[in-house]
Amino acid sequence: MPYLMGGVGAAICTPPIGLGIATLIFKKKFSPAERDSGKAALLMGFCGITEGAIPFATADPLRVIPANTIGSAVACITAFLFGCLNHAPWGG
Repeated sequence: MPYLMGGVGAAICTPPIGLGIATLIFKKKFSPAERDSGKAALLMGFCGITEGAIPFATADPLRVIPANTIGSAVACITAFLFGCLNHAPWGG
């Protein structure tokens, strides 16, 4: 169980942190409202709250949802490969 939750922890924070960083690096590609959502998403991602990615997924689902899915899968697999553990399950 600790191995599973280690991967889950990495997968949970990846979409909002990735989108938040994207709004900081590529400012011209995002509207001012999206940049504000990106700051909130970044903070939410650091707290382990995936919901920060929802505004981006609703605005452009065909690009954002596959990118989030692939990014989370890569983060989860990477956590497994590095032996990341988390003894405190959460969620649900």
